[in-house]
Amino acid sequence: MTKNIKKSEIKLSQALQESVNVGLQKAADVIGQLVDSHVELSAANVYASETSSDLPTFSHNIIIMEIVGDILSGRTVFSMDDDQLMKLIKHLEGFEELDMEDEEALEIIADTYQEIGNIILGNVISSMVNFFGIKAEIKVPYLSQNNGEIFFDSKLLIIDVMFKIKKLDAAGKLYLINDYSSYLKLVDWAENR
Repeated sequence: MTKNIKKSEIKLSQALQESVNVGLQKAADVIGQLVDSHVELSAANVYASETSSDLPTFSHNIIIMEIVGDILSGRTVFSMDDDQLMKLIKHLEGFEELDMEDEEALEIIADTYQEIGNIILGNVISSMVNFFGIKAEIKVPYLSQNNGEIFFDSKLLIIDVMFKIKKLDAAGKLYLINDYSSYLKLVDWAENR
C-alpha cells in the first residue's frame, strides 16, 4: 500500500534540502579553512523515519544540540564514522598517531569532535531557522555517549550528509537526527504558507 504524500510534505522536503545545503556550505567553508583543503558537504537525503530502528549506526560518541522553539525543537544529533573522524583529528591536531589510552589525547579528541559538530550543527540549524523565518534558541552542543535512548519519540527526521576532504583523502557520512515532532510542525507550517 502506497502512502499518500501531501504537496506540503514535498514542498517541505525540498525546502529542508535547500536550507540544509546552505548551512552545510557555510560549515564546509569554515572546516576547509581549518584543514587548508576543499571540503564538500551535501545533504544526500532528508527523510522521516517510521521507526527508530531506521536510525543509521552511530559511533559510540555523538554530539547533541538542543533546540527550543515553537516549530523547530528537540535534539539534533551529529555523528561521524570513527575512522574518518580520527583521520580528521590527526590532521587538525598534527598527530601521527593518537594513543587511545592517554587521557590528554582523549580530551583533545573529544574537544575537536565537539568543535566540528558545533560548526556543522550550528550552521545547519541557523540556516534552517533563517530559511523558514522561525524563532528557535540553539543551545551549546555537548558530547554524549550513544545509549540508544536520546529521543523520546520513535519517529525521527533524518538528514543524511556526505562529506569529502580532498587533502586528507577522507570521505564518509554524517547524520543529523531531529525529533519527528519538529517535522510534523514544519509540515503544518508549510501547509499554512
